[in-house]
Amino acid sequence: MDKILFIDNLKIFDKWASKTYPYKIEQIKKSSKFDFIDVSDDTPQPIENYKIVVFGWNATLISKYYTTKHNFYSKKISNLENSESIKSKIDKFLDHPNKYLVTQDLHQYDYENGINGLINYLSKYRFKGIISPYKNATAMPIIIKSLPNLRIIDIPHHIDETKFKDWKLEKKYDIFLFGNTSVTAYPFRNRLMKLLEKNKNRYKIIIWKPIRNYFRYDSRISNDSLSKMINRSLITICTSSSYNMLLGKYFETSMSKSLIAGNMPEDGVNIWKDNYLHLDPTDSNREILLKLDIALKDRISFNNKIENAYENMRSFYLSKFADHLYVYLMNL
Repeated sequence: MDKILFIDNLKIFDKWASKTYPYKIEQIKKSSKFDFIDVSDDTPQPIENYKIVVFGWNATLISKYYTTKHNFYSKKISNLENSESIKSKIDKFLDHPNKYLVTQDLHQYDYENGINGLINYLSKYRFKGIISPYKNATAMPIIIKSLPNLRIIDIPHHIDETKFKDWKLEKKYDIFLFGNTSVTAYPFRNRLMKLLEKNKNRYKIIIWKPIRNYFRYDSRISNDSLSKMINRSLITICTSSSYNMLLGKYFETSMSKSLIAGNMPEDGVNIWKDNYLHLDPTDSNREILLKLDIALKDRISFNNKIENAYENMRSFYLSKFADHLYVYLMNL
């Protein structure tokens, strides 16, 4: 069987609050279809033995961790490589002719010289393609226009089905809102938060404030604890960021059997179809409240949407991630 080599830097997300990406890496490490190398491992690895080499999100020479934000992150991450030391560790793998790069948010500040820096990097080292959970992120058209022959492998988030599931808990809350409420990054979520806070007498509402320290994992508001709160809520607010990304919370909500309420990123339209409550940023506050009222009263339609979305999530179980990625890559 043809194996794929996957390279990444594990130390970066060792203490990270979000575990969505590290959990995917754990699936890669456990899979017999992949060999995994941590950049800290100096064991010689003959790359000619592999049909494909995948460079993980943190195995990128121009990553902010090693370049523009190194001074900041080196205080958070022990023994973090700088631009020179990371190059010495992964340079030899960049000679492989059939290689792919994992990208995530595609923010300007993620890479030295921004998205143009990423485009130049992909071109310089002749990457065949990128692997991203966000095929319609705002930066993607810029990349495709500049590199029309670059392959875009779209593999949405896969979420741990042992941690996000139907716990069969009593529905104590009408509406749950959690996550970043920055008016810049999440303007619609910010607006909904303020609207809900003004209508606490109308609904049973619970709001979790955003994470303040992304380098401190808090089990009280993560994984099964988060899933149980979603499961206790009839509706969970999920909104697209300013970057049009299909975030993990959409999958987490449906896997935990709560109805998504919010706007749907383009990547999620064909996954959820009409099995969520669409709230639009162009809606007036009155229209939003009316939609919430109708959804909470029409329990037949409400439950059908939840059940349909829940069943659709089986394709995005974390346990299937490595196999899905392998099939995508080998069938190119």
